[in-house]
Amino acid sequence: MPIYDHPYHIKIEDNAILWRYMSFEKYKSLLADKALFFCRADKFADPYECSIPQKEFDYRISEAKFAKEEAGFGRFDSKFDVGLAKKKAEGVAFTHKKVRTATTVNCWHINNNESDAMWQLYLKDNEGVAVKTSKEKLFVAIQGAKEDISVSKVRYINYESDIWYNPQDFPIDGYNFLTPLIHKRVEFAHEKELRLYHHDSNREKEGYWESQSNQIGELINIDINTLIDSVVFHPTSDKTTKDKIIALTRAYAYDFKFELSRLSTEPLY
Repeated sequence: MPIYDHPYHIKIEDNAILWRYMSFEKYKSLLADKALFFCRADKFADPYECSIPQKEFDYRISEAKFAKEEAGFGRFDSKFDVGLAKKKAEGVAFTHKKVRTATTVNCWHINNNESDAMWQLYLKDNEGVAVKTSKEKLFVAIQGAKEDISVSKVRYINYESDIWYNPQDFPIDGYNFLTPLIHKRVEFAHEKELRLYHHDSNREKEGYWESQSNQIGELINIDINTLIDSVVFHPTSDKTTKDKIIALTRAYAYDFKFELSRLSTEPLY
């Protein structure tokens, strides 16, 4: 299906280079399944995933109060019911959590260069790889998926002091339930994330995930040959490990280009 676009999505630059750092086992799964794994948004380690900033939370009550005052202007029965406003706010929060449960996500790192931080964050040994691609290749590769896939850069803000709206970075004065999905705390800015996500409202139903064979996410089939521009070895991979990765790739009939990590080069003095 075509990529599902939305005016709230944050566009990625046409010349962007994308990376996905993965263990040997995850690389093997990518080749064997011919699919990207999309993890449930509510299963990420960050508990703030799909949550809202403090000021946006506080605004819910003040917005309800303003609406009440406007509706009851000039009337004696226009007393604001803070309890009712809080109950409505809780209803919005409940919906946010359902959206979170019903959405699966696949993440890419945007960077013109390799990242030592990403190697250390996503791999525990030297057997992993970094799959390297471009915006164009990624977008073409996911066109064949049967699911509606949405794509947006993630915006990083201070959840204690910022709001969604920003005249340069996010000039959107409306609100949509996907807004929290494409924002994260500024403490995660090093991720430089491009987010692919798939939302299915059927998954909001109680017990949905418990009935699935994979309860933490889903595999979405894409064109792997089109996706991968090159495969970069871990900076400390030895010859045996590199040969193992190459042999695995050939066993699945792929002919990708392999690259040494730039972090593995010898320094000059």
